[in-house]
Amino acid sequence: MPEFSVIIATHNRAKLLTRALESVQQQTFPCQQIIVVSDTDDAETYRVVSKSMRTADLFIQRQGTPGPSESRNLGMKLISGDYFIFLDDDDSFHPDFLQNLVNQIPNSKPDNQLYYTNCEVVNEKLVDGLTQITDVQSVDLSGYDTSRVYVKNFIPNNCVIFPGRLATEITFESQIAYEDWDFILSACAKAPLKYLPIFGPKIHKMTADDWQPRGKSNDDKLLDSYIKIYGRHPPPNPSVALWRKELFASVGLDIDTLVAKVPSP
Repeated sequence: MPEFSVIIATHNRAKLLTRALESVQQQTFPCQQIIVVSDTDDAETYRVVSKSMRTADLFIQRQGTPGPSESRNLGMKLISGDYFIFLDDDDSFHPDFLQNLVNQIPNSKPDNQLYYTNCEVVNEKLVDGLTQITDVQSVDLSGYDTSRVYVKNFIPNNCVIFPGRLATEITFESQIAYEDWDFILSACAKAPLKYLPIFGPKIHKMTADDWQPRGKSNDDKLLDSYIKIYGRHPPPNPSVALWRKELFASVGLDIDTLVAKVPSP
């Protein structure tokens, strides 16, 4: 049976990390390896991993610039599974995610395929110090043409299952604001992308603005990120090239002129 490594980059969010770890450890199909990489010296994070991680799991407290990109890059160097999956420290996995995944992919070790799944968005609020779920929205990604990911990213990074060999072939680029999208496109250049009709991650969103919010918005870097990513990842077919032109033309911009100034990776 295929084996999975799950990489969790974390930053001073021990309480949320506990939920993420439990969701992996309580899978109906066991996870081969959990790798937690912290970019800060945090006693609470160390307490959580010391209490809950197994012999096969790894915890790394790294130095250097904070941020998930370098933490994930370090985690990828240490995987032992046939496939690896990322999980944000404030999100979780559906309890039968890995079992459903095993039911869908070939049992041979491993195939050269890049998979992605559906997800759920779990909206929450804080009431008297306790987290309460306000609603759960299912996000079905089956209706997308996979090549549309070259135009606009519709796949959360937690939804993607990467073949293990890619851990040594591609990296996250921390200087790009939308590094998850850039990483997925780098993977698409190495392996075909295939949709699986199952639910994987739960993306948790807290409505209270003052309680451990998700990362800062990169909306102010949106245009610059699109230009850089388009320049780094050429359209794989004429349809994608046309869709990109139409997207930029809708806001009065000429994509060809802008992308021509971007150096290739």
